[in-house]
Amino acid sequence: MCAASTEPVDLLVVASPGRDRRLLVEWLRGPEGHDVTTRDPDTESVPEYDAAVVDQPGLRECGHRLSTRRQEADPLYLPHLLVGTDSPPEESPGAELIDDVVSLPVRQAELSRRLGNLLRARRTALRLSNVRDQYEQLVALTPETILLVRDDRVVYVNEAGVDLLAQGGDDVVGEPVDSFVTPRDRATVTEALATVERDGRLREFLDVTLTTTDGAEFPAAVAGVTVTYEGEPASQLVVRDLSEKRQRRQRLTLMNRAVESAAQGITVADANQPEEPLVYANDAFERLTGYDRQGRARPELPVPPG
Repeated sequence: MCAASTEPVDLLVVASPGRDRRLLVEWLRGPEGHDVTTRDPDTESVPEYDAAVVDQPGLRECGHRLSTRRQEADPLYLPHLLVGTDSPPEESPGAELIDDVVSLPVRQAELSRRLGNLLRARRTALRLSNVRDQYEQLVALTPETILLVRDDRVVYVNEAGVDLLAQGGDDVVGEPVDSFVTPRDRATVTEALATVERDGRLREFLDVTLTTTDGAEFPAAVAGVTVTYEGEPASQLVVRDLSEKRQRRQRLTLMNRAVESAAQGITVADANQPEEPLVYANDAFERLTGYDRQGRARPELPVPPG
């Protein structure tokens, strides 16, 4: 038995041809049915694989090609197991690749255990990569602006952020985050970023005034958390454009003023309640009818007859 999982994987064996390699391939294939590909140490081509098992000649002559494969796989974990020695020679190309060693005499049980550990780590890396990809897609597609800030500069912005901030088509990534904040609110944003770095998040949204690349100002609410981006910490800022909310509030204020100052009586009833009680009446209604919104006669006003 070769690994703890029943899911078959692609294994690469780079070793000198002969009986030992044939036995190694037989052990590695195991009941799981792993797909095992072999290459001689002097091979010029290395296929894709989930884990590689190499002997000393394979590491010495093919180490640089395996290193290239690992670089191409980065940041995914691509494990390599050395068989037939206690430790990889430091001067061998690709010696830094080796994650574990099975010394002579090679025993099937030990080979299975060590390779199984490496494959579990590989599968965990793949699962985390899938989660990361899903998160990146979510960030890219969310309608709210997402900024990633490191060392006070924007290192990532989603499409919504480009639409909001780069109205003149200018780049956002690489710019100081202060360049998108009005001078009067820069200290607030700087303090917010310091809080995110220290505590891991902001406990509430902060109201600030931001500016686009062409100088247009707009009200916004900003919150943040600490994330890892490209292997290093960064502050993720969520920016909500409050322009429409403020405009709605202003329109509502104007409407309320118009209703209050109207010469005609205006009332609002709750149709969802029994008998549809009044929930609002302007001053003109009370003046014209002598009743307040609760239907009670106002003593200082004459009650109309009938």
